[in-house]
Amino acid sequence: MRSGATESESVAARAFMNAVPQAMIAVGSDGRILLSNHLAESLFGYGPGDLAGQPIEQLIPERHRQSHADHVRAYLAAPVSRPMGGGLKFVGLHAGGHELTIDVTLGPAPELGDAVALAVIHDATAREAAELKSRRDDQLIAALVNGILDYAVFMLDLEGRVLTWNPGGQTIKGYAPDEIVGRNFSVFFTPEDRAEGTPARLLDLARRTGRYEAEAWRVRKSGDRFLAQVTLDAVRDATGAVTGFAKITRDITVRRRQEDLARQAAQTALELEFQRNLAEANERSARSHQRTAETLQAVIDASPRGLCVIDKVGVFDVWN
Repeated sequence: MRSGATESESVAARAFMNAVPQAMIAVGSDGRILLSNHLAESLFGYGPGDLAGQPIEQLIPERHRQSHADHVRAYLAAPVSRPMGGGLKFVGLHAGGHELTIDVTLGPAPELGDAVALAVIHDATAREAAELKSRRDDQLIAALVNGILDYAVFMLDLEGRVLTWNPGGQTIKGYAPDEIVGRNFSVFFTPEDRAEGTPARLLDLARRTGRYEAEAWRVRKSGDRFLAQVTLDAVRDATGAVTGFAKITRDITVRRRQEDLARQAAQTALELEFQRNLAEANERSARSHQRTAETLQAVIDASPRGLCVIDKVGVFDVWN
């Protein structure tokens, strides 16, 4: 507090700080804590009023105390509102001994004395944990994508320019990353598709509906065509606005050829089976006819009368 401040002024200042929905600590020019609100005390694990008169270094881990003192001196030389640490992680020390990741913004507080710094503190532990998880997730996704060789997996901007490229893209399409990143994905389409405006039409379709899926012909760097199974997904930000596209391509030329061969083989097998069944049916019919003819001849031969069968042109078929 400023020189000569009354107890009532101190109580009023603390009441004001307690009304602020952020942890706050007022530090004097001697580096000791003048006032702290209940959120700051709770954040660092202290009871009401326990921090008053304590050196601010009590809230700093031992290994960071020298650098913190340098920050304080630099601030007191030019006391203006600014974040501490120059964008670096700032570490606080809890009364229980564990460390906290915190964001600290310093500002002058002339009503509490000319050489007093007012620190506004935010617990960034949860944010840092979330950022760490996000980085690990990104690393895991990158490792998975880079480990995929059977699929080209890459990102496009809103105009269709390639932003990322995985090894599968190089395997399937033949482009190294420095040869394709920044170019429009229309280079993967056939000349006929480009002439018809198909690349732009597919981007618009994915933008409006969220996804496009199909099997279509695509072109490698060498100019060779291949049959591709393609998926184009719109990527949206937290507001739902489309910020780009995720593209997955799989070369299914060999699979389709194998499927065609399998279908042809199956069709051939069916035709052979039909011919075999037909031949067997004809053979059974012939045997049946032979048996019938033999039976008829036996009946005719056994007759005590003379019998014969003449065909329509007068030729004897049967004679006893």
